[in-house]
Amino acid sequence: MNLNAKKITSKIIYIIFFVLLFYPRIDLLFSNESSLSQQNPSEKSSIQNRLETHSFPKIFLQHQDPLLGKAEVRKMAKWDFLILDAEAVEKPTKFLGESGLIRSLNPNAVIVTYFSAGDIIPGNSAPINGGFIAKLKNGWYMKDIYGARLLLFELIDDVWSEMLNLTTPVNNFMPKYLNKAILSKELVDGIFYDWIIDDISWLNHRENAPCGLPDINNDGLPDTDEFLNSRWITGTKKMLKKTGKHFPEDYLILGNSGGVTSDTYGDLLDGLMIEYFLGADWAYMLRKHYLHLKSCRSPSLSMIMANGDKKDYQTVRYALCSTLMFDGYFTYTNIGAYEAVWWYDEYAVNVKTGKAKAKLKYKGYLGDPLGDAFNVNDSEQMLKDILLTETYFEAGEFVWRRDFTNGIVLINPSDNDVSVNLGEKFRKIKGIYDKSFNNGKKVRLLDMKKRSGIILLRIK
Repeated sequence: MNLNAKKITSKIIYIIFFVLLFYPRIDLLFSNESSLSQQNPSEKSSIQNRLETHSFPKIFLQHQDPLLGKAEVRKMAKWDFLILDAEAVEKPTKFLGESGLIRSLNPNAVIVTYFSAGDIIPGNSAPINGGFIAKLKNGWYMKDIYGARLLLFELIDDVWSEMLNLTTPVNNFMPKYLNKAILSKELVDGIFYDWIIDDISWLNHRENAPCGLPDINNDGLPDTDEFLNSRWITGTKKMLKKTGKHFPEDYLILGNSGGVTSDTYGDLLDGLMIEYFLGADWAYMLRKHYLHLKSCRSPSLSMIMANGDKKDYQTVRYALCSTLMFDGYFTYTNIGAYEAVWWYDEYAVNVKTGKAKAKLKYKGYLGDPLGDAFNVNDSEQMLKDILLTETYFEAGEFVWRRDFTNGIVLINPSDNDVSVNLGEKFRKIKGIYDKSFNNGKKVRLLDMKKRSGIILLRIK
């Protein structure tokens, strides 16, 4: 979880109040979907088999609007991996599941649902979240030193989310409830937990906090930063272990990682997501990306989310090419409430013509990686190696390259414009969105702006 409270707050506001205002109308949205029943059901395949079909660039989409419409879902089906709001399993069942619209259009799509492991929003009456809140016991909430529930993020004036205490029996109730309320419907492939973090010490240092200091062990006394973190990690590990016990064996358990950079929870998770990837030092964030892949159990998914304006194409390429330095999934979306379904030139390309295509069949055009990312000026220096050193931040000073079957990816994270001699000619993508940059030209010498990336195609 990104610990920028304002950004998280805007995301939470959107989810809860959009649901509360409009959820009763969802039936109307799906009352005319009978034509979907005529779709031929896709052949049943395991989650692992579907993941193995995903080729590069691998893309995912986090979409937290429970009001899904048919036209929007058709667009979303082009992504390899979808993270949907938990409430999506309540009504649009003709969109989800093995024979739903998404899998009918994209048989290899993997779908999981979002659920916050760290807080609840009082008054949420939507079926999944409301049912969960209704069964919570008062002792399962995080309390402050005065015994009151700890208020976490302000949603609107004087309305705050309330923090859960994962050291209490809620760590067993939560996965048990989610298995019954969501996974038993056999519409999705797993759960994506928010709040899989290892540092909550910032709760001791909030300015103008709406409540007292946190008291994770309910002894009425302030807790040290170290004690807070230690107990939170213990509780989170127990929750994840219980998740593995209650969930079907092959279902995915994923998390939003916040500042986790080690193997704190790796053996208990199938993957972690980095939110607001460009919100911190590039080398620091990319190190997290690599460590997630190393620490998480198979299938070991690392997901990178970058955020910004729709037409900030340089930022999109910069973050996407950074992701491609290792075997991760990428998404670019709006800031705050994740509702964007934005497609870019680099997502799908006809490798024969070099033209970008907004179609599923042209995805995965780069093919397989041919090796690890290396320094363009020293092919013996591997990015993964420097990221594991104490001076990993130096990785941001060099241009890095990774080769694939049908192309190459370059990233210049430095603060300087750089000229790169590729040694042979490659072809730029011929774009449909950013035509001035993706102009289809052949290049041997490449001028790269600072903090930029590019995908080039092999000439066949």
